Amino acid sequence: MSNSDRNAASRARHKVRATTVRSRHRRRGTDRDTDDETNEVPAQRHVQVTSPTPEEREEEEVKEQPATPTSALPLPEELLSSHALRFITRRDLYTFLSKAGDAGEMFLANRGLMELVQRIRTNNNLFSKYQHSRQLVSALNRFTDIRADLPQDWEKKLNREGKVFYIDHTHCLTSFIDPRLPLPDHEFTYTTPPSSHPSQQPEQLQFGEEAPIRAHHTTVMSSSAPPPPPSTSLPPSVSVTSPQPPQEVEMTYERQVVSFFRNPDIYQRISQRYHRGVRPQLREIIEDVRANGTSALERIQTSGSVAAYELALVLSLFEEDISAINTMVQIVPQQPVREERATGGPLTASTLQRKKEAFSTKLQTFKVMMARLGFAQSSRLKFNIRRDHLLEDSYEHVMKSDVRHLQRKRLNICFKGEDGLDYGGPSREFFFLLSREVFNPYYGLFEYSANDTYTVQISSTSMFIQNNLDWFRFAGRVIGLVIVQGFLLDVFFTRTIYKALANRAPSLKDLESLEPAFYNSLVWIRENDPEPLDLTFTVEEEAFGELSTHELKEGGMDIPVTEENKEEYIHFMLRWRLDRGITTQLNMLKKGFSEVMPVSLLQAFDASELEFLTAGTLEIDIDDWKKHTEYRNGYHPTHPVILFFWQAVEMFDNEQRLRLLQFVTGTSSVPFEGFKALRGSNGPKRFTIDFFSDVNSLPRTHTCFNRIDLPPYPSYDVLYHKLLTAIEEGNTFGIE
Repeated sequence: MSNSDRNAASRARHKVRATTVRSRHRRRGTDRDTDDETNEVPAQRHVQVTSPTPEEREEEEVKEQPATPTSALPLPEELLSSHALRFITRRDLYTFLSKAGDAGEMFLANRGLMELVQRIRTNNNLFSKYQHSRQLVSALNRFTDIRADLPQDWEKKLNREGKVFYIDHTHCLTSFIDPRLPLPDHEFTYTTPPSSHPSQQPEQLQFGEEAPIRAHHTTVMSSSAPPPPPSTSLPPSVSVTSPQPPQEVEMTYERQVVSFFRNPDIYQRISQRYHRGVRPQLREIIEDVRANGTSALERIQTSGSVAAYELALVLSLFEEDISAINTMVQIVPQQPVREERATGGPLTASTLQRKKEAFSTKLQTFKVMMARLGFAQSSRLKFNIRRDHLLEDSYEHVMKSDVRHLQRKRLNICFKGEDGLDYGGPSREFFFLLSREVFNPYYGLFEYSANDTYTVQISSTSMFIQNNLDWFRFAGRVIGLVIVQGFLLDVFFTRTIYKALANRAPSLKDLESLEPAFYNSLVWIRENDPEPLDLTFTVEEEAFGELSTHELKEGGMDIPVTEENKEEYIHFMLRWRLDRGITTQLNMLKKGFSEVMPVSLLQAFDASELEFLTAGTLEIDIDDWKKHTEYRNGYHPTHPVILFFWQAVEMFDNEQRLRLLQFVTGTSSVPFEGFKALRGSNGPKRFTIDFFSDVNSLPRTHTCFNRIDLPPYPSYDVLYHKLLTAIEEGNTFGIE
């Protein structure tokens, strides 16, 4: 959300089966069975931790399957000569695995896989049944030599989901196992198939598949095009295409991820940036995606498993790298020429949509992880709150409650003197009202980050407020509690606060919206020689009308800023601007937050996504609102009263729409996913308009259920004024 959009909205507010492509000839026997086994997608398991994994199910299947006598189902000759079976049955297999590094170690450590391989070695006929096993395919493909040419009469293809498979034109077979497996006698000569054979083209990379050795560029050739010279390698920003208009196929975000994971140096890159490194479980995930493409990626992301969450964490660290991968795959019919690939520029609509989809996936996985950990799942934690002592009562309850109760229990808000039951509505309003108190600049803990914006930051004068550190710890707990409970705050922070809460270091870019002139000065220093400015590692500070010089580092007064040390100077200036006078307060805010919300669970989110997570969006899309509204007891989209209602909503200004939303749901924020994600007492609950017979009464609401009871007013004018009166005067809960 841009600053101008946020400011305008803030002012109003303050007022996912793989398809196998076969050759012309199909082999007899178990095609259908093996295809079903390969393309079977495990049932989604969101919270059932005890459900068996695909590997466990496969292991059980192997154990239960009786050994088939060799004489009963003889293995076809073409399968007996397959590279995969010859690799599995090689005499020195276990010696080879013990010397094969991480891939061999993972193979030997997988008990189910080892039992499967041993059964195939004992009875070769079982290879026909298990040759398409996802577990076996993934394990074997880790040993292939991707730098070698495919064997003669073999071709590599991708299906529509981006899953790699191989065609053996000699035996008319298809396989998911790469034939370039190491065999002890090296009896197979790897040669490039002659280009005159129509089905023996050089490897074609489709749907955004990366060349195995070259990162970030795609080579696509016709059968008549000669292969490029072996010594030629193109730079990362160059792709091969035709001077004629190519046929373009859009590369989706999922295809970009698959392409990214197929980089030869992927594990090194992840180890450098991901704090947990490449553990065996993560390596299995990546190998699955490398081998099986987008279908594997979607299966993992929708499984709700720990693996899905770790995948989201890794992807979040490489968003820019993934987005930089060519957004279009160019299918070229002619002799290739070089063409520069754009890697910068503004975000396109498709890029924004991919980022939105990526965030939705992260959010879904995050909610599953929270549920698995038992957050906000057990009995109720009751807060008795007086509206006229909201801040004091809230502080008393939040700070005196056991942290484990704040994490594990659902809140039950009871406003004294009101007989409403909390099925979500009072809690939503509680956080809405509390955030307007705690983070209100009037009280001095926070201040607006600039005169023309409504984002807030910690006030540099907050140190003079009595017990300010306790209040900042309380504020941190409130932010953590709103995430745990699944509600929203009525406040937007600066990016630096969101980054601090997630234990992420600020960047120079974070200054742009806070102090544009200061940001531009530091950018100028970065891009130019600063020596003519005669700068030193000092800064002048003003406090209570007096100027003082502050050294950015020890002896800074005598250290000139030069071309060699200017990055250090920029770093110190950035820290000074962001931390001056608020370091202790920020640490207490972070402490309170981390006491309730484990920071490790937020590593997948960037600053803007944390903003959506805690405050939703101020943008009201009336079409989305209408689309996700339910009608009851005779009301329907074309009922005259409903037409009056939506006419009134369209006539309201944004402030009045937000007040109407707050009147019906208890909060004036819209979840990131839109109105379809409004929550009720026990999960998602749409905005609902119900029939209420008393035309003399004002509309009444049930915030726990996001429901407004709307009388059948006789005219638009009557409905407009009744609705306006209700949203301006109604602010208590009751039971009828």
